[in-house]
Formats: sequence, structure tokens, C-alpha cells
Amino acid sequence: MRTVVYTKPGLELAQAEEPELRSPREVKIRVSHASLCGSDLHMVRGDFDRFLPDRYPMGHEAAGVVVELGSDVAGQPLSVGDAVTFYFNRYCGSCYYCRDGREQFCSKIKVVSGFMSDYVVVDRQQVFVLPADASLLGAALIEPTSVALRGVDLAGIVPGRSVAVFGGGGVGQIVASLARLSGSVPLALFEPIPEKREVARRRGVDVVADPLTDDLGALTAEMTGGRGFDVVIETSGAPAACQAAMEVAGKGATVEFLATYPPTSSYTLPLGDAFMREITLVTGVYQSPYMFPRAVALTGRLDLEELATVFQPRSFQEAFDAQRSGTVIKSVIDFN
Repeated sequence: MRTVVYTKPGLELAQAEEPELRSPREVKIRVSHASLCGSDLHMVRGDFDRFLPDRYPMGHEAAGVVVELGSDVAGQPLSVGDAVTFYFNRYCGSCYYCRDGREQFCSKIKVVSGFMSDYVVVDRQQVFVLPADASLLGAALIEPTSVALRGVDLAGIVPGRSVAVFGGGGVGQIVASLARLSGSVPLALFEPIPEKREVARRRGVDVVADPLTDDLGALTAEMTGGRGFDVVIETSGAPAACQAAMEVAGKGATVEFLATYPPTSSYTLPLGDAFMREITLVTGVYQSPYMFPRAVALTGRLDLEELATVFQPRSFQEAFDAQRSGTVIKSVIDFN
């Protein structure tokens, strides 16, 4: 089967043995679509090399169709032929963090990578059945939707609060859509790439601006009556945007850094200013397995397909280059 592999450095489309079930709890899935994440770009830049083997199978955002079930899965509400999405980690369910409802910190976590492949095998715990009318292309973006959903929860967005989103990539666009569904008024998105700004406009964002050329201070004052935004969510992953996010936040605001930043990057928080404004700082979402049921339920209202640009497996390098350059919102590899 085909699989995209990071080779430290570089990428290749390799041939690998088709995976087989190894336990009665496992599920074999034919991958339909696999999406690129911002963390994948960090990976191919070498940011995480010290944590990875010399050859690492890529991909943790995907959707597909069940082709085989382990004996312990048979009879459960999961059948061969079901369209599914699936999470990239397995949790033990018995350690302190799992029992405390914080599975993302599981002491015995098992990372399952390699979703940019024709087939994957995962534990039943990781599999979520899609609605009958769900698009497999859109469902490949459910994992970033789960991250965005957790971010919106942590930011405490409620109807009538003003919200600004920095970054018009996949997570930024989904965060903006979720904020709109949550009743954010007004809603702004700041993004330097014109095509991404246009997508945000089509998706119902009230005001879209270029943070590199527009006067965000004046725009913020105009939109919020001079008060600043109630919630500011930084999704671009650019450390410089963290300060810009602080500058447009109002008194009592929540500022959230919802991105994967380079491991060596840092931001100096102006403590006195944050104190005087009573800023609540949220430093992102590590993982979000518990968000998948809600993310699946929301797919029909988020028009996730609009965010995807489809590439064939043989064009994997083009998919990564397009994601890196910002010319697309989400590169998705079609394994059909």
C-alpha cells in the first residue's frame, strides 16, 4: 500500500505492508481522505526530530470506510462499510488522568500515526461513525474541528461577546465559524493572505482585515466602541501575532494562543498591562479526544469541504508545498 513517510529530512511516497488486525479490539479502515496539519509542517522542518525515528509515517487527520472488525468489535454499533473518522491516539482509561477526565495527559498513551496511507488499523476506542449524509472529504477535517471546538470552549465564548481571530488557516476558519454559531457579535478575522480573507467573508465573518497593512487598533476601536475585543484567539502559529492579539484585547478579555508554535519560540507577556486589564490567558489545546462526538455532530453546519484543496497521493509534495506557502487553507490527500 501507499504511505507518506517523513525521512529526516524530506518526504517520500513509500510502499508498505498492508496492516492487519493484531487484537480483537481493532478496526481496519480504508482511508478515503487525509488532511495536513500545521504540526506536520513543523515536523518536516525538523522541529520535532529529537522525538522521531528516522522514518516516520505521516498523518493524523483522516476519514475512511471500515473494511474489517476484530472479534470483540463485532456486534457493537460499528459495521463493515461504515464511514468513519478516527483519532490518532489510544488512551488506557485507567490512569489518574484518564479517570480524571483528562485523557490528553494519559500516562500510557499510545500514539498511532500514518493516516496518510491506503489503510490503517486502530483500536475501537479511536473510531467514530459519521452521519449517513456526511462527506468523507469534510470528515478528514474533524480532528482540527475538535481542536477548534475545545479552543472555543476554553475561551468561554457566549452570545453577544465580541471575538477576534488571528489567522485564516484551517483552525482559524473553523474557530471563526464556531464563534459565529456561538453568537459572537461582532466577529473579526485578521489574515494577510487575500484568498483566505475572502473565504472568511463568504463564511460569514463580519470584518476581515490584513494585520500587516491595516490599522488594527483603529479597526478594533471602531468595532467595539473603543473597548477592545472580549475574546481574542491566535491561530496562526506566528509568535509575533501573540503581541498583536494582546493589543486588541479589551479589559477583562480572554486571550488564547491556539496554535502549534516552533519549540524554541517564546513570547514576553507584559505582566503589568495584563494585570491592569485582568487578562485571562489560555495557552492552547494539546489534544482533544473528548471533543470528537461534538465535532462529528457539527460537521453538517461547518461546510468543511470548502476549506479543502484535494491532491492525489503522487502529488504529496505539492500538497505540503501548498500548505507551507499558504496558498491553500487545508491540503487534503485523496486516497480513493
